Amino acid sequence: MFPTTSQATAACAALFCCALLCGAAWAAPPVTVALLQMGADGNNIAANLDKAERF
Repeated sequence: MFPTTSQATAACAALFCCALLCGAAWAAPPVTVALLQMGADGNNIAANLDKAERF
């Protein structure tokens, strides 16, 4: 049985949302690493960790 247009559209939308979420998950670690590397002392690293958690 072939899916209807609305079923196919819903499936595509679900896949697209999953791809966006997966992309965000893959992109998050480099951002956190970059924020950690910005701080030369412990205080800056703590402040940058707070910023990373706000994302």
